Amino acid sequence: MNQQHAATALLEKQLERLKLLQQLLIEEQRVLVERQLDSLASIPPQKTALLKELQIGDQALSKHQLDTEDLKLQATKAKSLLKLCKELNESNGRMIALAMTSIGRLQNVLAKASKRSGVTYNAQGGTSNLGRSGNVVSV
Repeated sequence: MNQQHAATALLEKQLERLKLLQQLLIEEQRVLVERQLDSLASIPPQKTALLKELQIGDQALSKHQLDTEDLKLQATKAKSLLKLCKELNESNGRMIALAMTSIGRLQNVLAKASKRSGVTYNAQGGTSNLGRSGNVVSV
Protein backbone atom coordinates (compact mmCIF):
# COMPACT_ATOMS: atom_id res chain seq x y z
CA MET A 1 0.00 0.00 0.00
CA ASN A 2 2.93 2.34 0.66
CA GLN A 3 4.12 1.95 -2.96
CA GLN A 4 0.64 2.82 -4.20
CA HIS A 5 0.55 5.93 -2.02
CA ALA A 6 3.95 7.04 -3.36
CA ALA A 7 2.84 6.48 -6.96
CA THR A 8 -0.37 8.42 -6.31
CA ALA A 9 1.60 11.34 -4.86
CA LEU A 10 4.00 11.32 -7.82
CA LEU A 11 1.15 11.27 -10.33
CA GLU A 12 -0.62 14.11 -8.54
CA LYS A 13 2.58 16.15 -8.63
CA GLN A 14 3.01 15.41 -12.35
CA LEU A 15 -0.57 16.50 -13.03
CA GLU A 16 0.12 19.70 -11.11
CA ARG A 17 3.24 20.38 -13.19
CA LEU A 18 1.39 19.63 -16.42
CA LYS A 19 -1.37 22.08 -15.49
CA LEU A 20 1.27 24.74 -14.79
CA LEU A 21 2.87 23.99 -18.15
CA GLN A 22 -0.50 24.25 -19.88
CA GLN A 23 -1.15 27.64 -18.25
CA LEU A 24 2.32 28.82 -19.25
CA LEU A 25 1.78 27.73 -22.86
CA ILE A 26 -1.58 29.51 -22.98
CA GLU A 27 0.14 32.62 -21.61
CA GLU A 28 2.87 32.27 -24.24
CA GLN A 29 0.20 32.05 -26.94
CA ARG A 30 -1.51 35.19 -25.62
CA VAL A 31 1.80 37.07 -25.53
CA LEU A 32 2.57 36.00 -29.11
CA VAL A 33 -0.85 37.01 -30.40
CA GLU A 34 -0.70 40.38 -28.62
CA ARG A 35 2.96 40.82 -29.66
CA GLN A 36 4.14 41.64 -26.14
CA LEU A 37 7.73 40.73 -26.83
CA ASP A 38 8.99 42.03 -23.49
CA SER A 39 6.86 39.45 -21.68
CA LEU A 40 7.94 36.65 -24.01
CA ALA A 41 11.55 36.50 -22.78
CA SER A 42 10.62 35.15 -19.33
CA ILE A 43 8.60 32.20 -20.65
CA PRO A 44 11.25 29.84 -22.14
CA PRO A 45 13.24 29.49 -18.88
CA GLN A 46 10.02 28.69 -17.02
CA LYS A 47 9.09 26.08 -19.62
CA THR A 48 12.55 24.53 -19.41
CA ALA A 49 12.36 24.31 -15.61
CA LEU A 50 8.92 22.68 -15.73
CA LEU A 51 10.03 20.21 -18.39
CA LYS A 52 13.03 19.21 -16.28
CA GLU A 53 10.77 18.69 -13.27
CA LEU A 54 8.42 16.58 -15.41
CA GLN A 55 11.33 14.49 -16.64
CA ILE A 56 12.53 13.87 -13.09
CA GLY A 57 8.97 12.98 -12.07
CA ASP A 58 8.69 10.53 -14.98
CA GLN A 59 11.92 8.85 -13.92
CA ALA A 60 10.60 8.47 -10.38
CA LEU A 61 7.28 7.13 -11.68
CA SER A 62 9.00 4.55 -13.85
CA LYS A 63 10.04 2.76 -10.65
CA HIS A 64 6.40 2.21 -9.68
CA GLN A 65 3.75 -0.06 -11.09
CA LEU A 66 0.54 1.68 -12.00
CA ASP A 67 -1.63 -1.37 -11.55
CA THR A 68 -4.74 -0.04 -9.79
CA GLU A 69 -7.65 1.55 -11.62
CA ASP A 70 -7.14 4.85 -9.80
CA LEU A 71 -3.47 5.00 -10.81
CA LYS A 72 -4.30 4.06 -14.39
CA LEU A 73 -6.94 6.79 -14.51
CA GLN A 74 -4.50 9.39 -13.19
CA ALA A 75 -1.86 8.25 -15.68
CA THR A 76 -4.38 8.57 -18.52
CA LYS A 77 -5.25 12.11 -17.39
CA ALA A 78 -1.56 12.98 -17.30
CA LYS A 79 -1.01 11.59 -20.81
CA SER A 80 -3.99 13.55 -22.16
CA LEU A 81 -2.75 16.75 -20.57
CA LEU A 82 0.76 16.12 -21.89
CA LYS A 83 -0.66 15.65 -25.40
CA LEU A 84 -2.54 18.95 -25.09
CA CYS A 85 0.65 20.69 -23.91
CA LYS A 86 2.56 19.30 -26.89
CA GLU A 87 -0.12 20.59 -29.26
CA LEU A 88 -0.06 24.04 -27.65
CA ASN A 89 3.73 24.13 -27.82
CA GLU A 90 3.71 23.14 -31.51
CA SER A 91 1.11 25.81 -32.25
CA ASN A 92 3.20 28.43 -30.46
CA GLY A 93 6.26 27.24 -32.36
CA ARG A 94 4.44 27.72 -35.66
CA MET A 95 3.43 31.25 -34.63
CA ILE A 96 7.04 32.05 -33.73
CA ALA A 97 8.28 30.63 -37.05
CA LEU A 98 5.73 32.72 -38.98
CA ALA A 99 6.73 35.84 -37.07
CA MET A 100 10.40 35.19 -37.78
CA THR A 101 9.65 34.68 -41.48
CA SER A 102 7.70 37.95 -41.57
CA ILE A 103 10.54 39.77 -39.84
CA GLY A 104 12.99 38.34 -42.36
CA ARG A 105 10.86 39.52 -45.26
CA LEU A 106 10.52 42.96 -43.74
CA GLN A 107 14.29 43.16 -43.25
CA ASN A 108 14.80 42.25 -46.92
CA VAL A 109 12.33 44.88 -48.07
CA LEU A 110 13.96 47.52 -45.89
CA ALA A 111 17.45 46.53 -47.05
CA LYS A 112 16.41 46.80 -50.70
CA ALA A 113 14.67 50.10 -50.06
CA SER A 114 17.68 51.59 -48.32
CA LYS A 115 19.88 50.71 -51.30
CA ARG A 116 17.67 52.70 -53.64
CA SER A 117 18.22 56.39 -53.87
CA GLY A 118 15.40 58.72 -53.02
CA VAL A 119 12.68 56.19 -52.25
CA THR A 120 9.57 57.79 -50.80
CA TYR A 121 6.04 56.65 -50.15
CA ASN A 122 2.95 58.25 -51.65
CA ALA A 123 -0.44 58.75 -49.99
CA GLN A 124 -1.58 55.30 -51.13
CA GLY A 125 1.40 53.61 -49.47
CA GLY A 126 3.18 52.86 -52.72
CA THR A 127 6.81 53.70 -53.33
CA SER A 128 8.06 56.27 -55.76
CA ASN A 129 11.65 56.66 -56.85
CA LEU A 130 12.61 60.31 -56.97
CA GLY A 131 16.23 59.79 -57.93
CA ARG A 132 18.84 62.44 -57.39
CA SER A 133 19.08 65.22 -59.89
CA GLY A 134 22.30 66.69 -58.58
CA ASN A 135 20.83 70.19 -58.63
CA VAL A 136 21.74 72.42 -55.74
CA VAL A 137 19.13 74.91 -54.68
CA SER A 138 20.37 78.12 -53.11
CA VAL A 139 18.20 80.66 -51.44
